[in-house]
Amino acid sequence: MHTRIYEYKHSPCLSSEENMGLRSRKPEAKAEAAKHKDDMELQFQRLNARADEPLLKLQVQTVKFNYMWKDMIVKLSWVLVPYSFLYIYRYKDDYEVVGFHCLSALFFALTALWFKDVEENGFEKIAMGKVFRASVVTMVSQLLIYVNIWLYADAYNPDLKFRCVPMSAFYCIIIGLALGIMRRNSQKIAKHREKIIKEISSKEN
Repeated sequence: MHTRIYEYKHSPCLSSEENMGLRSRKPEAKAEAAKHKDDMELQFQRLNARADEPLLKLQVQTVKFNYMWKDMIVKLSWVLVPYSFLYIYRYKDDYEVVGFHCLSALFFALTALWFKDVEENGFEKIAMGKVFRASVVTMVSQLLIYVNIWLYADAYNPDLKFRCVPMSAFYCIIIGLALGIMRRNSQKIAKHREKIIKEISSKEN
């Protein structure tokens, strides 16, 4: 009876050799997991490389096209600065017109400064800058002045409505269109790249 109890108690226990076997398996499992991770990363890099090859030409064309838009907006902004000063010179005796178009010149100059740093997907960073905020404040101020002119100018200067046109508001529409086109072009490349990666991975599997 004592012998049976002794055997019952000690039969589930592992021998020292079995314990050594389990310990030796742990480093092997870790090595296999690390190797699997490296293989997955290598496969992912190969997929990216193969996807980037057909997209290279399209990406170069998109970068050139977006740069063309950015360069056009910046140059147009600088051109509109002296255009605003022409209005200032033409109506130099009318202080309201002079002040209004001084805001226009300031807006166009600020727009040229912040738009030259715009990237396809980096508008959020520009929007947090002081130059961009100053241009927004300038545009809003000009719009408020124009609303005031439109409501009350008939009583003392009817021609003021036509001499003070808020060019900054119309120019914001052009800027919005340019930014939308630039971002849409970059998003097309990203979506096309994901599509190519899925096609390559499905063929390999």
